[in-house]
Amino acid sequence: VAKTFSCMKKIFLIVLLALASQAYTQNLNDTLNPVVVSATRLPIGLISSSRDVHVINSNNISSTTLTLGQLMNQLPGTYCFGTLLNPGMNQTLFSRNAGSEQAAVLIDGFRINDPSSVNEAADFGEFSLNDLQQVEVVNGSHSTLFGNGAQGGVVNLITDKNFADGINATLNLSG
Repeated sequence: VAKTFSCMKKIFLIVLLALASQAYTQNLNDTLNPVVVSATRLPIGLISSSRDVHVINSNNISSTTLTLGQLMNQLPGTYCFGTLLNPGMNQTLFSRNAGSEQAAVLIDGFRINDPSSVNEAADFGEFSLNDLQQVEVVNGSHSTLFGNGAQGGVVNLITDKNFADGINATLNLSG
């Protein structure tokens, strides 16, 4: 009887470990393989992309007190000039040492580079993190997919589309 109980205990532990590892693997796959659009203009998994893509997901965005420019500074190969300088200064992106005029900035796939600025660079000081779901950064030349001005890289700001019908308001206080 003692041998049977010991054997059943071992089987129970093996089954429990197998179920736990399956649940952990599923959660890990969801975390490690977000869907990105900027690399190919088609939704693909991050692991399937042949490009150097960095993703700032909604968990990182909601848990930070940093600005978008400061978050961009934490990514390899990108530097957002002006984030730690005088308040109100333009915050422009430099990707892999390419000038800010050589980085395409998109919101939900639509280019928003500022034609009224000297070098058509988007100002990251004007973007709020409140409605962003994900930020995709592709370093390196992408002018074949996104045209002129994407030699240094592409930043795609994906907005959160989970709003209730009607008028919505959000109030955020910081200081």
